[in-house]
Amino acid sequence: TDVCHFDNFYVREVTVPPITQPHPRLTITPADVVAIQNDISNQVQPRYSMWLNLKSLADVWCQIPVTAPYTGGDSLAFYNAARVAASMSSKMALGYLLEGNTNYGAAAKAALLAWAQATPLPGTAFAATNNFPDSGMDTARGGAGFFYTYDYIYDLFSPAERTVVENWFRAMLPTI
Repeated sequence: TDVCHFDNFYVREVTVPPITQPHPRLTITPADVVAIQNDISNQVQPRYSMWLNLKSLADVWCQIPVTAPYTGGDSLAFYNAARVAASMSSKMALGYLLEGNTNYGAAAKAALLAWAQATPLPGTAFAATNNFPDSGMDTARGGAGFFYTYDYIYDLFSPAERTVVENWFRAMLPTI
């Protein structure tokens, strides 16, 4: 059970039942991965052309050094920085999942860990005077690609790294 404390609201208790489905599980399943891989191998459209596009982007993105995460107090600035990094990392993670290219997986993992290990934790402390009504949405939308990244390459993380990432995600819950 995770308990989230909200300012000016009641404490909400969220009970999560045991999750038994293997990763990935958020947007696609292991069976979907096999189906997509088969479609790519057989050059079935539109998956084949989408794969070629994704692969060409991932080939470039995995060569770009990880940039410093946004750790400031403006939720819109967080969103703008996070959506770029999260989008790139989730696409590289998907490329890893579909092709097994370790460069894609390593780059996606490095990006996610950079954000999850930043101090202060990104997306967790926004000033009430700075876009506060939108902070929850900015955080959720900015973090979404990182959630997918984690799901796609879950098996690449050590137990200690999983704890770091999951602690960051939990730390964002009150903002969301």
